[in-house]
Amino acid sequence: MVNVEDGVASLIGSLERLQRCLITLNDTDIGSAQFRVATHETLIRSEALTESVRNFVSRVLSPPELEVATAILDKHKDITITAHDIGAICIGFPGLLPHRKHRDRGFITVPLARALKKYVSEHPNFDRKTKAEVCIVHTYGRNRVHFARDHDNIEMKAVMDTIATYLLAGDSCWHINLHHYGDVGDSDYTSIYIVPPNRFLDWHLRQVNCL
Repeated sequence: MVNVEDGVASLIGSLERLQRCLITLNDTDIGSAQFRVATHETLIRSEALTESVRNFVSRVLSPPELEVATAILDKHKDITITAHDIGAICIGFPGLLPHRKHRDRGFITVPLARALKKYVSEHPNFDRKTKAEVCIVHTYGRNRVHFARDHDNIEMKAVMDTIATYLLAGDSCWHINLHHYGDVGDSDYTSIYIVPPNRFLDWHLRQVNCL
């Protein structure tokens, strides 16, 4: 059972740390090295607080209540699932996958599951892939390139479990190989491609040439 009081206290602590970062920004000269460091710290703190709030809410709400809450965010997630000419499937959504220390527990996976369920229902002849190359393209907005994270710090388990439920026979090493790519765009965006193994080289060369 979730201890609401402890959860709220933790969120308040995170908020106070973010507030201290903002005070430092306000008291520091723009253009100084200290200002840049404070800016980085503020962004990291704000992103961590957002993930913590989402995780807290997803723990305290019942499944039906969580479904309603995540529906509110669906318009912001704007998840797309499209088929490509080489037999690949692309799952795309605004934003970046969470840091592994701030694991998503519903605010990405619930709308993702809804979108995948809809896609499968609209393609009744779709067969789960027994083997696939899973390629994740992390696109960073031009003003956030310096916040690019190490790939081993990105939380993938919850997302891959959800995708495997609808599109794959499994997500073990016997069924998929996982590849990470970095890119730069107008805004943060994540694209996850499910690529047939015999077309992976074609996809890879096309992706690399676009970087």
